[in-house]
Amino acid sequence: MRNEGVPYFPVYCKADVKTNLITAEFGMAGFGVLMQLLTTIYSNGYYCSWTDDDILMSQTLWTPGTTLTADVAEAAIRRGIFSEEMYKKYKILTSAEIQTQYFEIVRRRKNVNADKRFLLIDISKFKNVSIIGENVDISSENDDIFEQRKVKESRVKESKEEENIFFTAAAAEKTASSQNTPVTDTAETRICKEYKKAGGIVTEGVRNRVREWLDAHSEDVICYAVKEAEDCGHCNLRYIDSILDRVRRERLTTVEQIRYAALRRKRKRFSDKDASIYQPNGTDYADLERRMNEKY
Repeated sequence: MRNEGVPYFPVYCKADVKTNLITAEFGMAGFGVLMQLLTTIYSNGYYCSWTDDDILMSQTLWTPGTTLTADVAEAAIRRGIFSEEMYKKYKILTSAEIQTQYFEIVRRRKNVNADKRFLLIDISKFKNVSIIGENVDISSENDDIFEQRKVKESRVKESKEEENIFFTAAAAEKTASSQNTPVTDTAETRICKEYKKAGGIVTEGVRNRVREWLDAHSEDVICYAVKEAEDCGHCNLRYIDSILDRVRRERLTTVEQIRYAALRRKRKRFSDKDASIYQPNGTDYADLERRMNEKY
């Protein structure tokens, strides 16, 4: 099968705001990871797979020992460089701009295949593009008719089976309720919900990091760190890690302790600022002004 990728892609000399924000958040290393992600996409075509295995492999090859690759990809999805819809639905990285650039580059090829599930643009103007899946949809209509006939004949049987399943599920739910055992409401899921509410995208990499956090901190402390990151406009794993590292270094274990430590730091900053402005070198300017007024 022919490779649908291209050997090059255009990079504008003046970066857009979204790219500049990636660089501001992660430095030039983050910009390098973003370029590597684009290279992977264009070498594959107009999208690339971004499953948990892809993330693990990319981190091992590009940024070993760190989660920079996953963090940059997550930020790029959050900022709209890559389509959040396509990532959530198909675990791929792509965008309308990438697809437009790609099909312009391969316009002179005799034939180019495209999976219509992944398309974000109207490709009718590109006459050399063959849509994968259209004939499959048409030819499957006869199969659907046959299946409908089989479904109609077995409807009574299925209804009885569904009724049994319903009562079984209801009994299991009642048992779980009586034992007060939550099924999905765990510390991990609650923290992931807070992370998503703060603007982050929950991936398997995020879930793994949450589990690591829970090994060292309480749920309340982690949620506090997520909220602080949101308030500072940096809701990403790297920033939350820095908050929790500071908590660990200062040996803080509760939210109250963290808030008190933050208040002490704030008071110290203001105290240092007042000392530097009003009493440099130990001079009491208020007393000096009083004595000058008495003299003159």
